[in-house]
Amino acid sequence: MGEAGNGGTMLPASTRAVEYRAVPATDRATPQPHPRIGKLPFTHPRVFRRHDRLVDKLHRFRGVIAAVTLPIAVLLLIWAIAPGGGGQPRLHAAAPAAPGDAAAAAVAAGPGAVEEVYSIVLDAGSTGSRIHVYKFERRRDQGGQLLLISDTFEQLKPGLSAFPDDPKKAAASLEPLLATAVRTVPKALRRQTSISLKATAGLRLLPGSKAEDILKAVGTFLKTFPFKLGTDAVGIMDGAHEGAYAWLTLNYLLGKLSSGPDATVAAIDLGGGSVQEAFALPDAEAAAAPGGYVTTLRANGKKFSVYVHSYLGYGLMAARAKVIESNGGKGHPCFAKGSALKYSYADKEYSVGEVEFAKRATSVCGKPESEVARQYSLAEGNAPYFCLDLSFCHTVLTQGFDLPEDTELTLVKQVKYNGQAIEAAWPLGAAIDGLSQE
Repeated sequence: MGEAGNGGTMLPASTRAVEYRAVPATDRATPQPHPRIGKLPFTHPRVFRRHDRLVDKLHRFRGVIAAVTLPIAVLLLIWAIAPGGGGQPRLHAAAPAAPGDAAAAAVAAGPGAVEEVYSIVLDAGSTGSRIHVYKFERRRDQGGQLLLISDTFEQLKPGLSAFPDDPKKAAASLEPLLATAVRTVPKALRRQTSISLKATAGLRLLPGSKAEDILKAVGTFLKTFPFKLGTDAVGIMDGAHEGAYAWLTLNYLLGKLSSGPDATVAAIDLGGGSVQEAFALPDAEAAAAPGGYVTTLRANGKKFSVYVHSYLGYGLMAARAKVIESNGGKGHPCFAKGSALKYSYADKEYSVGEVEFAKRATSVCGKPESEVARQYSLAEGNAPYFCLDLSFCHTVLTQGFDLPEDTELTLVKQVKYNGQAIEAAWPLGAAIDGLSQE
């Protein structure tokens, strides 16, 4: 893993670490035009050097998307889309600094030094709902340092956005997940255990008051369970917080939070409807940043200022829809040869006819769907888009974020922590930040 910064400047791109999270093929976050951000008042080269070029470069290099697939993108999508382990392949990154030693030290410290705490986070995504019930040991004698003991995880489909006209049914769909929480948290600790639900892109895109009505019904439903529900516990999470929490999760699991921002790693989080970049800033740079770009987080007795920018409409699923729409449904060189399919995204249907590939397409691009699916063991439904997904990811990395072709990427879906494979996603960061403020 590379470091996110050193002495106020970014290290060479080849040393930076980035995280990617691929999403299921049915993610339906909506593509929206990205605002021009080249005139931001904060012009520190470390933070905004790349942003005024992302939209222009993606447009200028749209032809490249149809032809170029490089090894870094191939590895990315093979690992992220291939089925196995319930869609969560165990990709082990560097383990944090001896978490087992921390647990042993906690036990040795004697009674009263360690407090068992839980946090429940519901992730209402565009393709389904997920619950994480985190168990921690909190060291009161070490500034409230948190040691993750376990993550009880469960998911179901469809998500809340599948019930736009029936808010109560949407809320009731969460009952199996909440039953898991009740079983997991000891009865004596339930009333003091915080529960929250954060919705991401899918719910955000519902028209009118539909999203608000669903969230209101969810809040009412959660009050019937024996957990602590804060006033702002249920809501739609903006891209800044999603990116910041994902950054906190990654750096916590890698043991990077003990020495300040210069020891942390940067994260690029590729979702269905958007892509976020996040990295920590020293206090002086954070103070100079414009409002809305820096999120303050707390973890293990420390405060971190995390710069986050979310590019709505540049997620993987949004890219598919944009490419189909741009060609009027007449096919595209990046769709598998012989494909005839319908693609649903943000309540809109896209039809794709049979495609003949250009001679320049190589490797994945140009192969029949059946051969692509067989050769790369793809999850059902992803084979027709595999060439497009690879090409888009390559373009975002090299043309959007200016990463050189030889950049070393660390691809993370799960991180080995305390003997377990923990999902490197935003809910853990949200739990840590919440518990650190209690």
